[in-house]
Amino acid sequence: PGGRNPADTYPLMSKAMNKTGRNMHLNMCEWGLDKPWTWGPEVAQSWRMAGDHTGNWASTKKVIQQSAKIPAENTGKPYGWNDMDMLETGNYEQAAHANGKMSNMSPTEYRTEFSMWAISASPLVVTTPLMNCSAADGKVFRNGGQGARGLKHPSMADAGGCHVVKSEQLSTSPCLPGVSYGCFDTNQSMWTSLGCRAYFVLDGGDRSILCDNEGYGRHVCDPEDEPVPEVKCSAWMSDLQKEILLNQEIIAINQDVTPQGRPVKDGDLSVWARHLSDGSVAVALYNADDKDQDMSVSFESLGWDKTQQAAVRDLWQHKDMGVATGRYPAKTVTVEAHGTVMLRLTKQTEVVV
Repeated sequence: PGGRNPADTYPLMSKAMNKTGRNMHLNMCEWGLDKPWTWGPEVAQSWRMAGDHTGNWASTKKVIQQSAKIPAENTGKPYGWNDMDMLETGNYEQAAHANGKMSNMSPTEYRTEFSMWAISASPLVVTTPLMNCSAADGKVFRNGGQGARGLKHPSMADAGGCHVVKSEQLSTSPCLPGVSYGCFDTNQSMWTSLGCRAYFVLDGGDRSILCDNEGYGRHVCDPEDEPVPEVKCSAWMSDLQKEILLNQEIIAINQDVTPQGRPVKDGDLSVWARHLSDGSVAVALYNADDKDQDMSVSFESLGWDKTQQAAVRDLWQHKDMGVATGRYPAKTVTVEAHGTVMLRLTKQTEVVV
């Protein structure tokens, strides 16, 4: 901020935190502009290596491309990792991103996001509100009232039984009816988005509302003169989020302490590898194309002999795929568009009887 050099400023924060005598994790954010992977390990435990990630395929693909550009010698070590930004896993209407972009990826693309963040040893920070809230009147507000897939709120200033007008704008971002603010006729509240902050009058002056929330995502505001209804909340995840975020085999790839995975061949992002501390190798067959591709991994590209045998484990199928020699598979496997096959290869030693 203010034109300061992050490489000079963040060490000051790091030293101040260390003087407290408390264990803390420092994650730096300067969006990778000053190559933090070259100086970050002496200052922090992780650092953003690219711009903000949003839950769409173009963003996911771009962050993966930028991760691949980090030189091998700067690909992380214990307590020093390149952060690809928060995971958008399974986010739909329940979590608008701070940049005002709703997540819209397919299940295949969300699995690829998790796979590539994991093999790249990025911190796995989830940006999904994991709450299911029910009001006393029986209305359900998935994730704290922000809406969820299957719960449709009218996206307009006047929505059936409600009417809202702006009385005094506080933000520099524009407040436009139906675009950056509106109301709900079901729960006597309203919403803002895209940075709009203002005082509003709801339903002809019967209820006044101050919506003064920072950030470009969607925010729900309740009337100031109305009691907040009792709401009971419990943890909630969609089946897709459970499948992806609780995949312990892929989490294990991420939580190793070896340098992060990267393409086995510079300039070709289709095959990634991460050599793990137990001698096995994590492999991602990554298809960034818009159509299916036939892919395989050569053991020589992993630094192994072409006659090497290895047991193969598919980490999304949770299935042993047998023992392969020199390459997996022997021919190719079809990887769907925007998909990723995640494998763990373990060397096999031939036993002579």
